[in-house]
Amino acid sequence: MWAYNQETDVTVSGNNVTLTSQLADGVTSMVELTGVTVSGNDLRFMAKTTLSKDGQVTATYGPRQEHFTKTEADYAKTVISLWDIYFTSDAPEHESLESYRELYRADGTCSFYDLIDGQWVEEETDYSEYFADGPLFCFRWQKRDAGIDRRENWEIVSYDNGKMVNKAFYRRADGSTYTITAHLTKVE
Repeated sequence: MWAYNQETDVTVSGNNVTLTSQLADGVTSMVELTGVTVSGNDLRFMAKTTLSKDGQVTATYGPRQEHFTKTEADYAKTVISLWDIYFTSDAPEHESLESYRELYRADGTCSFYDLIDGQWVEEETDYSEYFADGPLFCFRWQKRDAGIDRRENWEIVSYDNGKMVNKAFYRRADGSTYTITAHLTKVE
């Protein structure tokens, strides 16, 4: 299993939480959360993220609402299988209705397959790993000769009768956002 740990200073004052981290290349990330409501399994914050380097602000995101829901669902064993998958998005350039396959093994490794000339062909990767923790579904991979470590975090929205729906939230370089929805069907 792989994990990313970021040392963070946390300050709590009333309903305000501040998370400050030193990132790569001397960049400081400060996330300011202001509690809006807490009710049962529901927690809502207003959030603002500020990135700075050498004391100069380089980017600001928000304010935006962060919504957390406590969940008891655990999909760690559910995902172990071969899945047919296609993607939809509120950004059309990220949609793919072409059939694609992903295989998740019990040892935390996975494989990705493209349909080429009627045959399923495994994509060449230097590594491809995943983990599922509750509804959190995380991937790490690197395509052969690309030299770029890729990571994605998805939320498992639903699972029912061999069908699973996952969503991921992305931010473009200009700060605008979009979501991608993965629609998976278990291959028997």
